[in-house]
Amino acid sequence: MKYDFYRPEPESDRGVSGWIRAGKANHDIQSIESYLGGGLVWTGPSASRASDAVGFAVAHADFGRPYVMAAGMDLKPEITLELTYRYAISDGLAVQPDVQYIRHPSGDPQVDDALVVGARLKVGLAAFK
Repeated sequence: MKYDFYRPEPESDRGVSGWIRAGKANHDIQSIESYLGGGLVWTGPSASRASDAVGFAVAHADFGRPYVMAAGMDLKPEITLELTYRYAISDGLAVQPDVQYIRHPSGDPQVDDALVVGARLKVGLAAFK
């Protein structure tokens, strides 16, 4: 479910929107039994950068009992925090650095928390006009 919280101009893409996603799986088949995630995206954080976007998201995944039993340890929920910024260079061309902090990767309490840093490059047909 996506919801627009704020639009400075009704016809513009600029504004703040949010989303939430939940899921439940058959724990006899899938290792992840339940998932809950959500986030906020601010598109056009300034009028001069109307195509840029900054986003923050949180994800929470619980492991199913059979998977926990097979692992032979008390697995913790995996929790991910993500911060990203899409910088629109031109129409159809953007770079998006991304930082994620993962608490209890794979649910294993013996594994250190992880910091993941990456970047996406978006190239669309409009970039070649």
